[in-house]
Amino acid sequence: MTSNEDLPQDIPSAPPLATIAQGISDAGEHWAIKVGGTRDDCYTFMDIELPDGQQAGGGGMGGQALLPGRFLNCSVHWWDGSGVSVGYVVGRLHPEVRRVCLEYAGGVPGLDLEPVGESAELGVSFVGAVLPRSVNLVRISAWDGQGELLDQEGTSHYGATLQAGDRGSASPNPTAGEDSGWRPLDNT
Repeated sequence: MTSNEDLPQDIPSAPPLATIAQGISDAGEHWAIKVGGTRDDCYTFMDIELPDGQQAGGGGMGGQALLPGRFLNCSVHWWDGSGVSVGYVVGRLHPEVRRVCLEYAGGVPGLDLEPVGESAELGVSFVGAVLPRSVNLVRISAWDGQGELLDQEGTSHYGATLQAGDRGSASPNPTAGEDSGWRPLDNT
C-alpha cells in the first residue's frame, strides 16, 4: 500500500469534478462522466459500476480540452478484476460534432453515439461508452449534422497491445485498480 508520503509532491490534484452525464450500458453497467478544470487543463473521467455494485473504471484524461484544429479527443481504457473485464471510451468533442462512430474489426457492427453532455465554460461536449465484450476497436470518427466527417482517431496501437495480452504495459491508473490502464489514441 502506498502512503501519501510516497507520492510525488509535484503532481497537482485534480480540480473539483461535476457529473456531466450518466447512463447504463447494454450489459447493465452504470457509468458517469465527470469533468472539471479549464479549457487548457481539462479533466474528463468515466466511472463505471458493475451490476453487482463493484466499481470499475475511473480512467480518463487531462490536458487541453481539444487540440487546435481537432474536433475529437478520446481515450480508451480497460479494467480487469474479479473475473470481469470492462473496456470503455471517454472523450471530448467540438460543439459541431453531432455523432461519434466507434468502428470495430472483423465485420462487427459499429456503435453510433451522440454527445451526452456539454460545458459552455470548457467549450466542448462529451461522449462515453462501455465497449461490447470481445471487440477490437479500430477507429473513432466524429461527424457533423450533415453527415460530413470532421475528424477521426485510429486505435491500431491499442488493439495490438490488447491482442498481445500486454495490458500491464499501459500507464497504470491507480484510482481504477491495479490491472487497469489506458492509452491515448493516435490521431491518424
